[in-house]
Amino acid sequence: MLAAKADPLSLINGRVAAGRFLDRGSGRRALGASRGQIRLQFLTESVVLSTLGGLAGTAFGVLSAPAYAAFHHRPVFVPLPALAAGPSATALIGALADVHPSVRASRLHGPLPHPVG
Repeated sequence: MLAAKADPLSLINGRVAAGRFLDRGSGRRALGASRGQIRLQFLTESVVLSTLGGLAGTAFGVLSAPAYAAFHHRPVFVPLPALAAGPSATALIGALADVHPSVRASRLHGPLPHPVG
């Protein structure tokens, strides 16, 4: 249960940090992208990456369930709703975690210079 609570928090912290890095070096505004396009790009990236992570985690769980069940001499049981819940929950968390960084990045007026060194 602790891991389920800690994982979304680490994702949110990671996206905020990544948003700070990306909004300084992306230059999307300088290339003519509108604020809405920048927000959509950031949110799409977050949802796609989060969903891929959810799919990978679900696949790992489904593939490791037979080994776990065999070790404990139990039948294999994977609830079907769990197959959709994992990727769906990670997509939702990814979208929610990236709202603030995407809005922040869309408000910049161009790329900022990188520090030398």
